[in-house]
Amino acid sequence: MTEDNKTGTTADLAYNTASGIDGLVSSAYAYARGWWGKEPSLGLAEMGSDLFYYGYDNKQKSLCSYDLSAESYGFSSTSGTNAVNNNPCLDQYWELFYAGIDVCNNTLKYVDESSAIDDTQKAAYEADAYFPNLDKMPEWELTEESDEQVYFDLTYTYRIYTRK
Repeated sequence: MTEDNKTGTTADLAYNTASGIDGLVSSAYAYARGWWGKEPSLGLAEMGSDLFYYGYDNKQKSLCSYDLSAESYGFSSTSGTNAVNNNPCLDQYWELFYAGIDVCNNTLKYVDESSAIDDTQKAAYEADAYFPNLDKMPEWELTEESDEQVYFDLTYTYRIYTRK
């Protein structure tokens, strides 16, 4: 099958220039703006904790009451919150974060294929779009690790790595 491009621009053409690659890498960071300082991010980060109590006009009661179930997606709620379709932040962030992941994956693909930028710039752009597992990379070493912490049912530690 042959493609008849009516718009004049395709990813292969746009990302084969230095400015196209630069724009692609920069656009990967645009998705972070959807999180910081927004009401849904506050809901996902703090609802259900003792830091946040929802009021009458809260649009995310099912998230706050841990009533995320089939009922909260359009059927009657079993927790008494009458949570019917009141968690738009989950849909919003699902779409937002996966769109950002798609941009990062495209960045990794097109930076590698680009002949418009040198190898040093390629390495820098790839580093901007790729989040590696530093435990598996021999040039990095773990230099500090926090005590194990528990938040609700999540157990985590903070780690600091330095390049050898």
